Amino acid sequence: MFIDKLLQLSSAQAFAATGVSTNTVDLLAANLQIGDGEPMGIGIAVGVTAFASGTYVFDAISDDLATLASPTVLQSRTILAADLTAGSLHFVDIPPGTPIERYIGLRATLGGTTPTVTLSAWVTSKEMFARLAKAYPKGYAA
Repeated sequence: MFIDKLLQLSSAQAFAATGVSTNTVDLLAANLQIGDGEPMGIGIAVGVTAFASGTYVFDAISDDLATLASPTVLQSRTILAADLTAGSLHFVDIPPGTPIERYIGLRATLGGTTPTVTLSAWVTSKEMFARLAKAYPKGYAA
């Protein structure tokens, strides 16, 4: 798995209520076009296990405002709180050919009583997300 800092939406962001990612990807500034070619989406890595029962909904969203104040939902994924364990990875597809506004972000809708979860999220290709990180030995001695 590869994570590009410019495509990072959240970095260990704590959610205690419904909210959006701290960062957005500006498709205009990055000169990016999503919709044709390789399937894209938002990768989610859980840092701190979800608290509370029920379901959490993660939306890949786009908006013409960087604050994501009036977003359009591109795709949703519902995940049981029990499956949001520390270290778990999840992916929300952005369907090919979907009309997308200037900014892309993530919205988390938390379920249950006093829900919390800490996660990191980024825009990535589906193929790159499927490749888990692997540590290689250093080729030198110190």
